[in-house]
Amino acid sequence: MRLRRASALTACLAAVLGVVGCSSSVSGSASSGSGGSPSASSSAAAPTGSGSAEPGGSGTQEPGAGEPRATEPGSGQGGGEVKLGKRKKSEYDPCGLLSSQEVAVVFGSGEMLETSGCLHSSFDPMKVAIIQASYFIPDASAEIGKIEVGGNSAYRMKSEEGCAVLVALSEESQEATGALRVDVTTDGSAEPCQLAVDLATKAFDRIPNA
Repeated sequence: MRLRRASALTACLAAVLGVVGCSSSVSGSASSGSGGSPSASSSAAAPTGSGSAEPGGSGTQEPGAGEPRATEPGSGQGGGEVKLGKRKKSEYDPCGLLSSQEVAVVFGSGEMLETSGCLHSSFDPMKVAIIQASYFIPDASAEIGKIEVGGNSAYRMKSEEGCAVLVALSEESQEATGALRVDVTTDGSAEPCQLAVDLATKAFDRIPNA
């Protein structure tokens, strides 16, 4: 029985790490968390009005050109703007935001596996969480919902692998808005999106204000 559970955990960890391994980090270039390019997928599916495309056209965008822009608190939200009710520093250590014990409380698990860094996992029932720094660019292949965490704009992104929450932090870079990302995968015993929101809320409060 433990071998079967261990195999399930190993497969789940591989799925989560495969998705997260392609996500962007603060020091890298802005990209979709799933590794795909939102502009590339949208251009491939978009119908052509005239039936032909001009060579040398505007096939590329400047960094951050299609990204929602941040607004001051109380200025409202709409038209792709990002609400920042509480500006946070975009440079932080995501692995030190929550301890394994704090994640265990959210998971409702008494037995946590010995993991280090940004990865937290429980054995029975099996749940896996990864906390990381990212950019406020939603995954192109996920089912996306707009929510708020800590008064800031956030995306809830549901996929076959689980659920991720992306929270806008600040707009210190001209290329993209810094964000906190929390990915959660479960064995079906719990709703991953609710766990991701709960963990993201706790982690968001630990990030220093800008």
